[in-house]
Amino acid sequence: MQVVLNQLNRSKDSSNEVHYLELIPKKQILKLLVAALAQPAQYALALADDLSPVEENTPAKDMITLSEWLESKGLELERSEKHKLALLLSRLYKEKTGSTPRVITRPDSRGKWLKKANGFTQEETPILQEALNEVIPDWKSRSTLATPSRRNTKSKTTKATTTSKG
Repeated sequence: MQVVLNQLNRSKDSSNEVHYLELIPKKQILKLLVAALAQPAQYALALADDLSPVEENTPAKDMITLSEWLESKGLELERSEKHKLALLLSRLYKEKTGSTPRVITRPDSRGKWLKKANGFTQEETPILQEALNEVIPDWKSRSTLATPSRRNTKSKTTKATTTSKG
């Protein structure tokens, strides 16, 4: 269950403000609760239904990870761009749904180890698209972005030894 504090606006030209107490810092919660106690007619405290049981019904194999989604679009991002995209995606997801993305596992390229990643349903892919548009606005014009190679760049040097007779 989520606790919601509605700040009621009596004027017809403005809407009510909704504060999800799980998503805001403690200092802000305390300020809101003090204001609600001082003016109880302007605030309504309520419980919202938790959406996690609905989310858990989707099998992990039917969900898509950020990497899989980017691959389906034919995009390869630099490591820094992908990290920035993942951080923004987590923030947008939490803003829009009120919860964190579900963690699912996928086997690695050899099928041995399980890698954990955030999983998204097909209904949640517009959030992925919104995050991509914000991080890389011109992603459509960039067919394939450079992926840095992780090869060892240190060159090996060999010492030649010579023997001189003299």
